[in-house]
Amino acid sequence: MVITAIAAALVVVGVITALALVVLRRRRGAGSREIDYRFFFTIGIAFLASGAIFLLVCLQSDIPFALALPHLAMGLVYVTIGLSNRDKWKTR
Repeated sequence: MVITAIAAALVVVGVITALALVVLRRRRGAGSREIDYRFFFTIGIAFLASGAIFLLVCLQSDIPFALALPHLAMGLVYVTIGLSNRDKWKTR
């Protein structure tokens, strides 16, 4: 019960942090910008890795593994978007 609450709190804190970063970045840059698909790929890899760790934690404890599946699905979608637009990746 306590582990579920901690996991849920960590997910909420992560989402709030991500939204805050997006808002701060949008305020800095004025006007529309080109989409950086490499960022989608990078975020997808991060979601897949953290989702896999979350899945392992779920399987080792009493937490239902279905809680980790949306995290893994988001990672897979982001990686797919990034790789399908690989020709549009920005070079540094």
